[in-house]
Parts: sequence; structure tokens; C-alpha cells
Amino acid sequence: MEMERRTIIEFLKTSDSDYDPAMASWSMMDLIDYMIDMMAEAELDYSILSTAFASRVHPDRFDQFHDAVMNQYETIRDGEEIPEPMLDRIASQYR
Repeated sequence: MEMERRTIIEFLKTSDSDYDPAMASWSMMDLIDYMIDMMAEAELDYSILSTAFASRVHPDRFDQFHDAVMNQYETIRDGEEIPEPMLDRIASQYR
């Protein structure tokens, strides 16, 4: 179990810009939960990127589109998706 723990810590050191050395003292469960959260964020970013591509968002305006979508996520309940028509409306502002 210690080898797995060290592997996770090394992974976080090299891949997480928010890595804090105090994480090395976290429990294995906390490290796994943190990695799950990281993967969920990466999955959401990929989803937003693919939506931007499919909706023909201008590449120079992707960051603004990403921020607008993330702001919209703050207005809905956890686990819910933003309806397609709303995503289309947001995307139309950044073409």
C-alpha cells in the first residue's frame, strides 16, 4: 500500500500545479478522493472543449466560453447537466 501511496504522490507532484507538499501526509483515501476530483475536472474541461469545437466557438474566445459555461454550472444543482439549448446560446456569443 505504501508503494501505491508514493506513486500517487509522485503523480500529483508532476501533474498538479496546485500540489502542496502537505498532501504527502494525507491519508490514502484523501489522496484517492483528490485524484477523483482532478479527473472529474479534466473530464469537464474536455467536455467543454468538445462542445466549443462542435459549436464552432472561435479559438481565441475559448477561455471566455469556458468561463461562461463554468458560471452556468454554478447556477444548477450538483450532478445536473446544462441543457443543450442553453449551451448553444452561450456558444453563439463566442463564435
